Amino acid sequence: MKTFTDRDAVPEKARAILSSAVRVIAARGFEATRIEEVAREAGVGKGTVYEYFDSKEELFERAVEYATRMYLDMLLEALESGSDLESSLRNVIVASLAFCETNRHPARVLLDNPAGRAGESVRDWVMGFRREMVAAIVYTIKTHRGGDFSHDPEVSANIFLGALNNLSLARLLDDPEAGEPISDVADRALDVLLEGLGRE
Repeated sequence: MKTFTDRDAVPEKARAILSSAVRVIAARGFEATRIEEVAREAGVGKGTVYEYFDSKEELFERAVEYATRMYLDMLLEALESGSDLESSLRNVIVASLAFCETNRHPARVLLDNPAGRAGESVRDWVMGFRREMVAAIVYTIKTHRGGDFSHDPEVSANIFLGALNNLSLARLLDDPEAGEPISDVADRALDVLLEGLGRE
């Protein structure tokens, strides 16, 4: 079974098929998607799809991997671009919300419970994505705050990712024309995440 962990290494035709699969799956759902539709969307014959993917299930798994890698690369780049912990986390929120607006099909596939309707390899892939993001956030916390951080960095990273997932899903479901500016959402979310809910 093929895996596409490096988006740049994916053959151009396979990339076109994966992108088309993501669009069709996002619009119709996995069960209703047919290989013929993906081939038509990609501008190739059905046989060409099977040159790269053995089945609809494998195509779906590779499409999830491809979209996940796209999203992960964007988040990691955003995280590394911050000059301190606050700007790093804010950059990640902005990047994720922007991804949901500008890459609505991949975002919909990723946020629509892909691990729950795919095989073990996709569940492993999605869990690997989460582990990589948690590790990167923990590293960022330790780099920028060192011992001057009063909470468990791993718990904090998991809470941040949970909040990021829900913010991103809400952005995906909102009308992009009517939504609050991304920068305002990021500022308000970061205030809550950094200050906590407070105690009575």
